[in-house]
Amino acid sequence: MPTQAQVQTLISSQVGLLQNLFSKNTWNADTLTMRGDIQDAFLLAPEIEEAVAATRAILSSALGTSAAILTPGLLEYARLADTGPAPDKTPWAFTDPQAIITRLARFMDDDGESVVSRNVTFGDPGATPGGSNVGGGTILQVTVDADTYAIESVPDDEDIKAICVSDRNSGSPIQEELFQFQGGAAAIDNLAHEGSGRVQTIKALSAADSTAFIDNPSFTDFSGTAGTPTAITGWTVSAGLIANLEMDTTVYRSFSGEGSTPYSLEFKDEVTIEQSFSDLGTVFTTDQPYLVQVAYNTENNVSVGDLIITIGASTKTITLDGLSSGWRVAQIALTADSWLRAFDKNDAKFAIQTTGSFSGTLLVDDVTIAPMTRWGTGQYYAVVGDSDPFLIDDDFKWNVACHATTAGLVNLWMYEAFGRYLPSSGSPTWADPS
Repeated sequence: MPTQAQVQTLISSQVGLLQNLFSKNTWNADTLTMRGDIQDAFLLAPEIEEAVAATRAILSSALGTSAAILTPGLLEYARLADTGPAPDKTPWAFTDPQAIITRLARFMDDDGESVVSRNVTFGDPGATPGGSNVGGGTILQVTVDADTYAIESVPDDEDIKAICVSDRNSGSPIQEELFQFQGGAAAIDNLAHEGSGRVQTIKALSAADSTAFIDNPSFTDFSGTAGTPTAITGWTVSAGLIANLEMDTTVYRSFSGEGSTPYSLEFKDEVTIEQSFSDLGTVFTTDQPYLVQVAYNTENNVSVGDLIITIGASTKTITLDGLSSGWRVAQIALTADSWLRAFDKNDAKFAIQTTGSFSGTLLVDDVTIAPMTRWGTGQYYAVVGDSDPFLIDDDFKWNVACHATTAGLVNLWMYEAFGRYLPSSGSPTWADPS
């Protein structure tokens, strides 16, 4: 039976075959040049073009077999006795390439293995809002997986545009506008690597989405009076006194179904409020990251103290000292921390905590917990509004690009063949083909 190193060399050789076939052809440019030349110079242009097209189709078809070429190497990886879970070290019981890649990625992470990175540069979609946008919100992204590896299953170079196609005046609930994401034009065949050609609709997120995970995410429901609440529906005061909480009609934003009088929650001293996911029967998935966001306003210039947001094992601490009044948002980091694997724990809770001796008051509103949406086989996005809702034709533009396709070849062809990637790093243990 071959060793792991030998199987990696085999797969790298298979990748090298595909890369040589792709990189050494110039048909994508030459065909266009030839098309112009023969139309100008030859009476038999249609017949010549047909011959050229037939030859190009043969080469494209050869590159279209990338999955078939790489699958035997993956099957060999699954048969290795030294890649099974300790202490048995038994082979993997998988024959499907997708299942093998999933198990291989887990094994590589556990064993400290990595391939050469494609060095993907993810442009910031929120940094380039359209100049005439009415909505003040943004688009957020997660570009790493639950194991902190860059998501490298993306096209070589793609311009992406997101445009609002439905707002509250055209059928979508307020703060849940629909955006059409448009990828770059796809290549005409396998002889070029261009955009994804993808068109995908993604809904903006609001506290309304949070009701799948917690109760009363915007603090609209309570018992008692606004000045002296006796209970906040769904929330437990686990530290401090409810006497140090009030309801306030100054809110960050509202959402459809919230009620005629939205409220925010006012903290006047150290208090912790929380909800238990086990009590609620909340279920998270493992295959997508989550946006966890809370709006806050240091209404009367809190001079001392912190705001701490906790979801399970992940936290975000905001230093309030000296912040001027005005609404801001705090998010659990849009990194591996946003995946269930990071915040999963027994008796997991969602909690909002204030610490320190306050000299003013702090408003908290609009708890948003929602899964982010995957763009094809690559990164994840969340469209999030603010106090000024989006309107039709609001748009954002950005670019996602890799370095020239002379490095990160194993992951390049894992993407081209299977829409997948393996753990990568700047110090790879699995070399590209030479």
